[in-house]
Amino acid sequence: MISKLIKKVPGGIILIPMCFTAIINTIWPGFWTITGMATPSTGIFANGALVVIGMLLFVSGSQLKLNQLGIALARGGVLTVMRLLIGYAVAVIAVKLLGATGSVWGISTMALVIIASSCNPGIYMGLMNNFGDNIDKAAVGIMNIIAVPTTPLILIDLAGGHFNVMVVLGTLIPFALGIIVGNLDENMQKMLAPASGITLFFLGFSLGAGLNLIEAAKSGVGGVLLACLSLVLLPIMILTDKLILRRPGYAATAISTIGGIAIASPAFIARSMPNVPEYAEIAKSATPQITLAMIIVAIVFPFIAKALAPKKDESAN
Repeated sequence: MISKLIKKVPGGIILIPMCFTAIINTIWPGFWTITGMATPSTGIFANGALVVIGMLLFVSGSQLKLNQLGIALARGGVLTVMRLLIGYAVAVIAVKLLGATGSVWGISTMALVIIASSCNPGIYMGLMNNFGDNIDKAAVGIMNIIAVPTTPLILIDLAGGHFNVMVVLGTLIPFALGIIVGNLDENMQKMLAPASGITLFFLGFSLGAGLNLIEAAKSGVGGVLLACLSLVLLPIMILTDKLILRRPGYAATAISTIGGIAIASPAFIARSMPNVPEYAEIAKSATPQITLAMIIVAIVFPFIAKALAPKKDESAN
C-alpha cells in the first residue's frame, strides 16, 4: 500500500516519509531522542538531512558520465543563477521598502528573502527520479550550493556577509568523488544506481522529523502568503527553463520548492548577527511561517512539475 502511494504521488518517494515523520514529531516531539539512539543535538533523523544529502550527492555523481558533465553544469547552473537573481531582487525591494528588520502583513524581510532564494534538492531529486534523466539528477550538485542557510544572509547583505567556501566544498566534494568512482568502474555505477531511491526515502524521513505541523498551522495567513509568493515567482523560473535551456520546465519547478533547511535559516541568521537583536524576535515568527509555506509548496509544486513533464509512453512498457 505504501509503495503504491509513493508511486502515485509526484515526488512521493520523499514526500510520503516526510509526512509520516512530521506527524510523529507533531504528536510526540521527543520521539526521536528516546532509547538513547540520539540526543537533542544529534537527532538520528531530525538532524540527519545533511548526511543523507551528502550520500545523495555521491550517488548522483556516480551516475553521471564525464561526457554529460558540461550539460549537467549548464542545466543546474542556469537555474541556480536565476534562483539567486530572484532572491537578490526580492532582497533589494524588501530592504528598500521595509528595511532589513521590517515586515508587511506580519511577514518579515528575512522570511521573504529566505522563501525567494530557497531550493529543495531533496524534492528536486524525488521529482527527477520520476520525470528527469541522469543529467537532470546530476544538476543537483550545483543546486546544493545555494541550499544553505548562508544564502539569504548574503542576499540581505548584512555586515558584508561572505559566502562560506567550506559549504561549497562540502557540496562539491562528495559529488566529485561520485563522478570519479562511477567513471573509473562501470560496475560501481551500476551497483550504486538503485541507491538513489533509498537515500531519497530516508531524506524524507530526516526532513519530516524536524517539522511540527501544529506550529506550522499556527502561522496562518503569513505561511499561506509566503507559499503564494513562491507560486508568483515560479513562472520566472519556468520561462528561464523553457527559453534559455529549451527544456519543459519541470526541473525549474522542482528547484523552486522550499528547502527543509530554510526552516533553520531564521535561527541561523539570528545567531550569525548578534549585533542585530531584532533578528532573534523575527526568527520566532518567521520559522513557523516558512514551515507552513514549505509544506504547501511541497504538496502543490510536484503536481505542477508533473503537468509540465513529457508524458511517458505507457505502451512502451
